[in-house]
Amino acid sequence: MFGVYYIQNKNNKKYYIGSSINIEKRIDEHKNSLRVDKHCNIYLQRAYNKYGEGCFAFKLLERTVRRSMIKREQYWIDYYKSHKRENGYNVNPIAGSSPMLNPETARKVSITLKGRGKGRKLPESTIKKLRERRHSKETKKKMSITRQNMPMEKKEEMRKKISEGNKGKVVSKESRRKMSKAKKGVKFSKEHIRNMSESHKGYKPTKEHRRKLSIAGKGRVSSKETRKKMSIINTGKKLTKEHRRKLSESHIGKKFSKETKKKMSESHKVISKETRRKLSESHKGYKHPEEIKKKMSESHIGKKLSEETKKRISKARKGMKFSKETRKVCL
Repeated sequence: MFGVYYIQNKNNKKYYIGSSINIEKRIDEHKNSLRVDKHCNIYLQRAYNKYGEGCFAFKLLERTVRRSMIKREQYWIDYYKSHKRENGYNVNPIAGSSPMLNPETARKVSITLKGRGKGRKLPESTIKKLRERRHSKETKKKMSITRQNMPMEKKEEMRKKISEGNKGKVVSKESRRKMSKAKKGVKFSKEHIRNMSESHKGYKPTKEHRRKLSIAGKGRVSSKETRKKMSIINTGKKLTKEHRRKLSESHIGKKFSKETKKKMSESHKVISKETRRKLSESHKGYKHPEEIKKKMSESHIGKKLSEETKKRISKARKGMKFSKETRKVCL
């Protein structure tokens, strides 16, 4: 049951406002944490220790639907002003977000911690705990709802800050290896893939970004397993006319190095009969524009074929029958 709940101190009329996808379960969690003196909200825990459980009321405030749950929580936080110490126990004035410190305290903590983590190595036991730590399904859902309701300007600002913070950061080979290992075998849901696709639509990488991608990809050889997976993914995939047009335009005026040409030539030597048949069928009825014909004709002027190439062409044409139209063009 989606909804907003409150915890009221009947003695001083102070409130704690919260929301959950399962109200009963969430209230039980609050009670259990308070009873063992391990509640994450220090203000609520101190009040509970001082006044006792009998002075607190745990009740449903309003039932909601999922998409409006955080908005309604925000409404009741503002209504009771529960984020102010004199009125309530909410640490953060913004619904659905994690607890935060006031600006002055945050500044002092930041100054104190600056440079403290440099060169510091955590014990293996701590690293293990951090790796095994997982958010609960309820927490994940809340985080998702918060992001969905976040204004676009706030999202852009957050992305900008993350981008600025990562600039100039060099990830070590060891870290890359660990990240690669952690992601192996991870399968994204169809919805996740669709969302990623939508987020990249209309995005154009800068020249600098393209240059870096090019440098990063140089000399990289995909494993046979990776090639096989890529082949399976692309089998039967049909590109739109718009996609083909863009690919065609991106190759205009492009000059390949001798090494690249050699690699392309080698890769085309081993083509299966099935692939050849498909290529043949895809080219049936296709006519090159006059401009392309002219360029192809000019590129062949003075070109000398090797004996091996002549032999292959002769072998391929044996028993081949050309149409009257093709013969006419050749003559």
